[in-house]
Amino acid sequence: MHDHAAPAADEREPAPRLAGFGLAAGIIAVLMAATVRLAPAGFLIGIVAVVVSALGFVVATIQTRSPKLAVAGIFCGAFAILFWLLAREDIGAVAGGRDAWPDWLF
Repeated sequence: MHDHAAPAADEREPAPRLAGFGLAAGIIAVLMAATVRLAPAGFLIGIVAVVVSALGFVVATIQTRSPKLAVAGIFCGAFAILFWLLAREDIGAVAGGRDAWPDWLF
């Protein structure tokens, strides 16, 4: 008789591409937030990263794949968003000047 053992949790298929894209966007958002002049762009990309990573998390959970990349993307995007929301009043100069960005961003 053949022994059919269930695959271990570590042997699952890799994360979906959506989760990887969300992580990449989250890392870019964190790097832009760290470069203070590009912080508004980091904030906007952080929003995209959180949304795409959340979708990647749902897809990974439904397909029983690893959601680790999606969780990391959510944290990176959330960090960039939080940085901008806490520091936007103290940032004096941004790329292109404040007139180049929408008013609701500040």
